[in-house]
Amino acid sequence: MGHPPGGGFSAESIDSLRKFKPEELRSAAAATEEAYRRAVDFLATHIRVDGAAVLPYINQFTVLGEIFRCLPDPDAAQYTTINQWFWRTALSGYFSGWNTGNMASDLKAVHEFAKGTTAQISLAVPKPKADIWLTRTFRLNNAHAKLLAIVLAHHDPFDMLTGQRLDISRALAWINIKEFHHIFPRAYLERKGERQERINCLANFMMLTSASNKKISDRAPSDYLKDVEAAAGATLGEWLQSNLVTEECFQAAMRDDFDKFISLRAEVIHQAVWEKTGWDKDKL
Repeated sequence: MGHPPGGGFSAESIDSLRKFKPEELRSAAAATEEAYRRAVDFLATHIRVDGAAVLPYINQFTVLGEIFRCLPDPDAAQYTTINQWFWRTALSGYFSGWNTGNMASDLKAVHEFAKGTTAQISLAVPKPKADIWLTRTFRLNNAHAKLLAIVLAHHDPFDMLTGQRLDISRALAWINIKEFHHIFPRAYLERKGERQERINCLANFMMLTSASNKKISDRAPSDYLKDVEAAAGATLGEWLQSNLVTEECFQAAMRDDFDKFISLRAEVIHQAVWEKTGWDKDKL
């Protein structure tokens, strides 16, 4: 399969546009616009990203635009590969250090994939361990915080106090960061003398309505989780799983064992993302 000619991702590639005729530029602009429309559709339908604000790295969109310019109608296997490429680049933090060398190799990888030369989009990245969810904190500009939000959205979480499905689109607006709250409340952990980095680690966050968060307030998990247990009844397991909380995590929280809880939850989050990368499970 061939692909239409195009430029690259670098500033030099932009400068080279001067050598093209106006009609060539208009044609290229139209093709690029259509490619980005396809990239937007892919992000909305496959990844469940409804806006640029929650995209872990904006340059993921740049490369996706080139993928869909060269490959306007991927088949099922190719869509799987593109999906895996997204999750791999997000989890590894690949685009945090994107340079001209990466740009050139990524452009080549995309073109080889689009031509059918390779079954994967070649990507040399480190495969992080689960402790990444312990060392990164929840902030608006943190790529892994956005990745956590996206993977939670894929599990359609229940509000832990009411059992109502959360409004994912509202949460993923991302400017409304009030939809994300500590599982072990901040004030509770501060009283225990915990460091802010640990209090705000990604493994300690879930989606929750502001109303439910007010009910939790600064109560110990062993206190407010009794309310969750009573409200959920036989559906407790479903409520927990939708929030990437296993039974073992829940029991650690019921003992107010913060160390154990975040260690276990980091593993659960990591596995949920890892499964989407298509990487070897034995390397998890």
